[in-house]
Amino acid sequence: MENKENPKDDLHELLQTLERHVSPPVVKYGGFWLPQKVFRQILSTQKNFKAQGTDVILSTLPKSGTTWLKALTFSIANRHLFTIDQSPLLTSSPHTLVPFLEFNVYWEQENPDLSNVPSPRIFATHMPFELLPDSIRESDCRLIYMCRNPLDQFVSYCNFSPKESSEPVPIDEYFDMFCQGIHMLGPFWDHMLGYWNAHLENPRKVLFLSFESLSNLAPNKTGSVNGIVKNSSFFRKGQVGDWTNYLTPAMAARIKKLMDSKFEGSSLMYNT
Repeated sequence: MENKENPKDDLHELLQTLERHVSPPVVKYGGFWLPQKVFRQILSTQKNFKAQGTDVILSTLPKSGTTWLKALTFSIANRHLFTIDQSPLLTSSPHTLVPFLEFNVYWEQENPDLSNVPSPRIFATHMPFELLPDSIRESDCRLIYMCRNPLDQFVSYCNFSPKESSEPVPIDEYFDMFCQGIHMLGPFWDHMLGYWNAHLENPRKVLFLSFESLSNLAPNKTGSVNGIVKNSSFFRKGQVGDWTNYLTPAMAARIKKLMDSKFEGSSLMYNT
């Protein structure tokens, strides 16, 4: 009888060859630290996702305004279908309306049938540009990337990570790892540079945004939310510069020096 290879065995063997970290639980693959819990799903996405020319793919690092970007993109893409008081965003989470490839679409199935998803399809990912499926990088689909001040992103993730890990890391220790690039989807500088360089190469395909620039737009400075709405597991404050309430000037200086070094010669400028 012919022996068939077991994908789970192949995955297990691959994991044994990779550098890993316990807290946060990540494995190093393709130069990036990927969450171990979705490593299989990331490989399935790489192998099986077939992008269409009308697709819109949103990408962020965790805690960089993902929920906001999903809501904005869904609203713009579907503005001709719903009035304001009929928007699905009033009753459904942006994460339901714009699913993650690795956390949702490929979570249970290795190769789900996406043929019935209406166009334009909008999906999200935290994957680095270098690890995206070939069909995304090589097709006519559009990518929207949003980055955030690494200091604010770090603080937001520190407040979020206890929900993800049974062994929370002290902030000083986690900050050291963050500066070494050991964090979910890190190093942050390579994640940002991957999309920045793709934007420079093909600005019509890759739109590069920052959380701070969007926050500074007039409509976003004057808007407000009903005070009775509670933070969900995906939300914290969403404030620009909130890191000053948590981190020391020495920490900020270390990040700035790191960014100056990593971004040197790239034309990517980011004020902390």
